[in-house]
Parts: sequence; structure tokens; C-alpha cells
Amino acid sequence: MSVPAGSKSGFISPLIATNLRLYEFIKDLRKNFIKYELYRLKVLGIYINDFCNLNCKHCYYQIPNRINFNPISLDRVKLALDKAIDSGVSLFAFVGKEVFIPGELIGERTMELMKFLVERRNRNKEIVIGAVTNGVLIDKFFDRLRDIKLDYIDFSIDGSNARVHDELRGYGTFSKVIRNLEYGLHKGIADKIFISSTLYSSNIDDLINIFNFSSRYGIRYFNITPVVAIKGTELGISVADLIKFINRIPEKFDKLKVNSPVLVVLDLDSYIVKSLSRAMWELMDMQVFIDRVNNLLLFKNLVGSTTLCIRISLPDPCAGYGCISADGLFFNKGGCLFMKPGYENLALGNLLKDDMSSIISRAEKLSKGIFAEPYSTNLDVFSLTSGELLNLIEGGGYEFPKIN
Repeated sequence: MSVPAGSKSGFISPLIATNLRLYEFIKDLRKNFIKYELYRLKVLGIYINDFCNLNCKHCYYQIPNRINFNPISLDRVKLALDKAIDSGVSLFAFVGKEVFIPGELIGERTMELMKFLVERRNRNKEIVIGAVTNGVLIDKFFDRLRDIKLDYIDFSIDGSNARVHDELRGYGTFSKVIRNLEYGLHKGIADKIFISSTLYSSNIDDLINIFNFSSRYGIRYFNITPVVAIKGTELGISVADLIKFINRIPEKFDKLKVNSPVLVVLDLDSYIVKSLSRAMWELMDMQVFIDRVNNLLLFKNLVGSTTLCIRISLPDPCAGYGCISADGLFFNKGGCLFMKPGYENLALGNLLKDDMSSIISRAEKLSKGIFAEPYSTNLDVFSLTSGELLNLIEGGGYEFPKIN
């Protein structure tokens, strides 16, 4: 998927009400993209190293799982982070490969950069700091994380039990992450703790039970990212499967009778929206909101105080997201598009020789230019699946309903 920064905190207030339904917003996407300055880079993912303690089946990180013994210096990264803040970046997400592995090359680098950003956050309340973790080793950092107080942290859990979760992430991981989840909640290591789950073919029947964690552990934030098979993948689910899952969510919470407010975030890449909207007119009729980091959001109250938030990601490189690799390269695309052999050739900048402000300016200019020029001259910038969105923008055989 194109949102490698995990839940990205769900959404960040304040929200802008566009007073447009989704089909209206998409129909004039070019105008709205410029009007709401969606080309602005607001989110920066930070890849600490190229190593993870797990080898999950669905991981987009395709380069070898190895420790980078020569990462870019932290002084260079700090300089880039300051420049990013000056350029308007609000959300800083520690996203890869696994940022909480003990040692000087990974965990200690994570802690130092987090503390650096906390100092900046103390002076600039617009700054949001978050992280994504598989949850297996994070307990080694709980005391320091409690002092840092992240704005959010994602625990990646892909099943409601060990059998389902471990099938994707490895034997014995479920018990460890659940232990650390409970401990982290007790320690208060973040303002928001998300359960972040991948919805795929092997857990499609079980994942609805992940919401049991709301009553079992007091979890109030969930993030679901579906792997939708548009061109075929053994992990992918169909659009019909996704619709069934969505329809089961209110039924589940009706049975749970949770008293506290719960937010369920459903991440959708733009190419999914076209197929999904054909079967769910209600989706196209929902009002579009935009948050402080340019997320496109749709909201629906489900049961009681449970809210569904559908977050739609525009195609790379128009998603308002950038990231820094462990070796100091900057990319304006999601991790699944660049973390593969030869990724160096796709970098938009290099922190060892390029000014971060200039890099961000180039990224925003490229993003804005895609919508400022005729689409026909820029189709090569989009992936094939992202091109489906252009068909939707131009009509693409889809008749937008008339509103009386």
C-alpha cells in the first residue's frame, strides 16, 4: 500500500469541511487539489535501518533484511528534520524497518531522533511524532518512551489469536506483542495506541474479532489496511470481501457494547475507491473532510460512540508523503514503491549533498504540476493502477448521479 507510515495518527485536527460529497470532490479533483494545497508535503517517514527481527509475508520492504552498518549520520538527519519543519512538515513517523531493536545502530538512533523532535515539539505544537512497531522488542524502551510521550504508536497485529497472527508474522510473535501491548498501555507510552492490521486473504474471517480488543484491553484506535487484489496476489482479497468486512463492523460493535469512544480507520488507496464505489453508493455520497496533514477523510457513525473513518490516499507522488531512507535518500513515494533492489535510482534527493528545503520544494512542485497540466502529458508519473483514478476523474464510464 502507499501509506507506509502506518495509521498516521488516524487524523489530526482541526478538520476542514469541504461541503462536497466524495463524487463531487473527485469530479473536480484538479481544482480541489490546488484549492486545498494537497500537494504540500506534510508527512515524513523516517527509516532508521534496513533490518527487522521478523520476516512478514506481506512486507513491502523488498531489499535484503540486513543491518546497515553505515547509515547516514544523525547530525545530517537532524538538520534535514529542522529544514522539514521550516518547510511545513507536521507529522514525523518512525516507520522502518523495525525501529525498536536494541543497539546503537537502530534503537538508540530512534531514541535520539525522537528526543530531538520532542524538543522541537515543545516549541512548535503543530509537530506530531509517531511510530510503527511489530511490538516484539519495544518493551526494552518503555521507560524512555513514557518520558518521550509519542502522539501515537501503531502495534501491528494481524489476527485476534496466535494462530492467525503468527501465520503471517512468525511463530510466537502474538504472545509477545500482546504482552507488550498491555504493558505499553499501562506505561502510557503514547497519547494514542493503535492496533494496525493488514486485511488479507488468510485473516479475512478472523480479523473482525480484532475489535474485541476494545473491550478486552481498552483499545480505542484501530487501523485496517486491506490488500485488495486488483491484478492478482495470493494475499489479496476481492472488493466483495472488503464490502462484507465493512458491513460486519457495526454488527460487531453492537454486540460488544463498548461504552468508550472507538475510532476505526480504514485505509484505502485511490484505485480501490473506483471499484468499491460501484457497489457502495453510500461511499460516494459521504462528505469529504481534510485534516491538518492533508488526509482525505470520510466519517460515519456506526454504533453508539464508534466511528468509522475512511482515509483515501491519492496516487504517489501526490499523497503529501515523503520519506528518508537509512542511507539518507529522500523519496516522494510510498515504501512499497521504492524499497526494492535499485531503489537508489528513484531517489528525489540525497541528504548528503542536497538541502532538505530544496528537496521538499521539488517534491511539491512535481506533485502540483501533475494536476496543473493536462493529464495526458503526465500519465507516466502514475502507476497503472493509479491511472484508474484518472478514468474516474474524467468520467471513465461511471455516471455520477444527479443530486436533486
